[in-house]
Amino acid sequence: MTEMIATKSLSYATRRLLPGDHFVTKTDRDARILLAIGKAKLARVPGHIAPPPASVVAKVVSEESVLEPDEAPVVETADEPEVESPEGPQKRTQRRRRKPRGE
Repeated sequence: MTEMIATKSLSYATRRLLPGDHFVTKTDRDARILLAIGKAKLARVPGHIAPPPASVVAKVVSEESVLEPDEAPVVETADEPEVESPEGPQKRTQRRRRKPRGE
C-alpha cells in the first residue's frame, strides 16, 4: 500500500481520479506500474526529524551571543547592469512574465 498522486486522469479501484488527486494503491505492484506508465507519482509523506544534538545548539547559542547587531557580517552583492531609456537609467529585469492565453 503506497500513497500516490495522480499526474494524469485515470481510473483506479472503481474511482475516477484527476491530476493532483491523492490515493492509496492496493498493492506495491500497482504502484510500480502506475509510476512506470507515468499516470501517478509517489506522494511525499512528512516524517519526524529529531532535534539537533545539544553540542550543536550550544555552538549556535554561543556564536549568537558573541555577535552584536553592529558587528554582523556584511554581504556584498554585485551591481545590476543599468539600461538607458527615455525616462532615465533603470535596472534590467531578469524575465518578462507571459500573458495568459485567454487574454
